[in-house]
Amino acid sequence: MNSLATEKKNIFDLTYVVDANGNDLVCYPDGSPYTGIVFEALPSGAITTEYEVKDGLKDGVEKEYYSEGHPESITHYRKGYLHGDVIYYYPEGNQKEKSVFEYGLRREVSEWDEAGTLTRHSAISEADENYKLLEKLRAKCRW
Repeated sequence: MNSLATEKKNIFDLTYVVDANGNDLVCYPDGSPYTGIVFEALPSGAITTEYEVKDGLKDGVEKEYYSEGHPESITHYRKGYLHGDVIYYYPEGNQKEKSVFEYGLRREVSEWDEAGTLTRHSAISEADENYKLLEKLRAKCRW
């Protein structure tokens, strides 16, 4: 997790608000946007999910865990959008799927079986409508 997000709150201490642009914001009970780490936990106290939030939007790494504490998924966000790797794991710890996102669009995906053999790989081509949209977003958004 990012060291800049120092406050850590249980999701039950926060609220969700939809802003004028339709974005789901994580906020304090008074409605002001939250910045910090959000976590969800089982009654036993075991953390099931934790993620970074900046100005109410997911921004950074989100980790989900199996009940045994092993990673189930690791996801990267930027300003509320999937941006970077999204990796899912089998309960034993082997990688199951990896997708690469930019500005909320999936540009590539790979899948493995439980033995670790690559079973699928695909990427959007330059002829794909999503590729054309991605090029526009790359030119417009300079995060």
